[in-house]
Amino acid sequence: SIHLPRTVSDVAKQAYRRVEEEKILRGKKPDAIIAAAIYVACKMNHVPRTFPEICSLTSVSKKHIGQCFKEMQQAFGLNATGTGSVDGSRASANNSGTSTPIGIGPTGAADLVGRYCNHLGLEMRVTRSTEDITARVRELGVLAGRSPITIAAACIYFSTLLWGVDKGAKRISQAAGVSDVTIKNSFKELLKHKDTIATPELLAKHPQMDISRLDV
Repeated sequence: SIHLPRTVSDVAKQAYRRVEEEKILRGKKPDAIIAAAIYVACKMNHVPRTFPEICSLTSVSKKHIGQCFKEMQQAFGLNATGTGSVDGSRASANNSGTSTPIGIGPTGAADLVGRYCNHLGLEMRVTRSTEDITARVRELGVLAGRSPITIAAACIYFSTLLWGVDKGAKRISQAAGVSDVTIKNSFKELLKHKDTIATPELLAKHPQMDISRLDV
């Protein structure tokens, strides 16, 4: 229902099977285990899906799914150097002979931009410029402390206005799953730094963007 590739499905099934066989999450609801397994699989396959998106698949609370995820992360040794995999095998070795850790860190705003832009039907050139803007915003730390979802949505709003193809905060909020008020508040912060975000170099790279369109 959330259009995940087959590889993610396969890893999620392996994770669930291992939890069952090793009785790792005794007493936990199956729906919570399933959601946590999908989240782990998405992270391991570098498929950007936010925790709220995974939580919405079930009627289980975020708290219970989060507990399952943390226990699975610890049991599988994920993010730990040396070992860690869903099927119990050791992590692969790199060229130096040391083990490569399996990373399942948090999803960043840059991971979400492409998918949200696709949902909004934006052209690839707009998507590319939004990715550049998101990278610049992260570099500057302008929206530090806000969620990746909010940052991605605000950067899309900022970028589309530069292009003159304003989709509106309401439509962007529907694509990202964050309120339009939150998007607008973060956008106001971006406006304060518009000259350091939309640098001459960035505008030269995407010449059809016009910073004067931000004078709203």
